[in-house]
Amino acid sequence: MSVEDVVEKKSKRRRKRRDKAEEETEAVETEASEMEAEDTEEEEHGVTEVKGRATPGKRSRQESLQTGGNFLVRGMRAVRGYLSGVKDELDKVVWPTREELIRLVWIVLAVTIVSATVLGVISLIYNEIFVIGIRKGHPVIFAALFGVVGIGYFLYSRKSHHTTQY
Repeated sequence: MSVEDVVEKKSKRRRKRRDKAEEETEAVETEASEMEAEDTEEEEHGVTEVKGRATPGKRSRQESLQTGGNFLVRGMRAVRGYLSGVKDELDKVVWPTREELIRLVWIVLAVTIVSATVLGVISLIYNEIFVIGIRKGHPVIFAALFGVVGIGYFLYSRKSHHTTQY
């Protein structure tokens, strides 16, 4: 390979790079002109122009405001900020209508009464079994009770294990 061939290759590479750079410059200029056209359209609709910097977030503005003052002032600001946040969240809540509220209250009362009754009956049954076992002194009753409870637990855990396999 001669020196002239090497020089020729380098000049070809430079021309390709220059052509690419010119194409990219034209593309950027075209994009910029399109953006300017969009900006003028947006300005007509009330959109402000680009500032060239990020707008600070609400949290960072609040933090910069809360740096001054003694511990009482900062504490009061914290309480006021918390209460303001609570008020904002309560404003977002969708409260139920009167009819929905009455229906939900009846559901809660019914479930509470039914569950209290079922638990009361279970408690009464176990209490009577223990009273019979203690008063009459029959260890067979306790053994049968623990056997029934053990078998029930085994069946429950076996069923639970089969339904939760992945």
